[in-house]
Amino acid sequence: MIYLRDYELTIPMEELQILQDMVGSTLDTILCRAMDYNMKAEMYLLDFHVYLSIGSSYVQLAMDWRETEDGDDYWRVVVKKNSFPSLIPYEIERNGSVSFLGDKSSDITVFSKIEKVEVYSAELKFEDERQHYDSILIVTLANNKRLCFTNSIPDLVQLTWTEEKIKELTNNCFLKHSFTNIEGA
Repeated sequence: MIYLRDYELTIPMEELQILQDMVGSTLDTILCRAMDYNMKAEMYLLDFHVYLSIGSSYVQLAMDWRETEDGDDYWRVVVKKNSFPSLIPYEIERNGSVSFLGDKSSDITVFSKIEKVEVYSAELKFEDERQHYDSILIVTLANNKRLCFTNSIPDLVQLTWTEEKIKELTNNCFLKHSFTNIEGA
């Protein structure tokens, strides 16, 4: 079927390679400038740039949020690799270690090996438009705990970890990419 308006927003190959390279590494912490915890929904709303501290580098996650002509939301996960979390205030100590300024940043301690990284896509079809976008990133840790990153409110990152909530979020999506540790397979 040909649609009058076709909206597609997918993760490019260079960014998929960063996700694949994360597998087998240890996720130390999740950093952001600010976060809000919703106990009832069992999720965090994180500032629009989130950093996964992996070894001596940082994988930055953000949401590229867009709106169709009809006002429907769509987005994609944006992935970048950085030497430092550029948008989080930090100081470099005399010994070379990085010290984050606690009153200007928030973190979640994880310290677990990454076993799998998955990207889920959404595809919505209407009479005259189609939306296809890579909307969810799931990181599976060594203890089989899954961390699900997606969009919530424009430009914010939603993090959830309960299987019920992850199932609800991925219910209308399909698994597009799955990266696992080949050694562990």
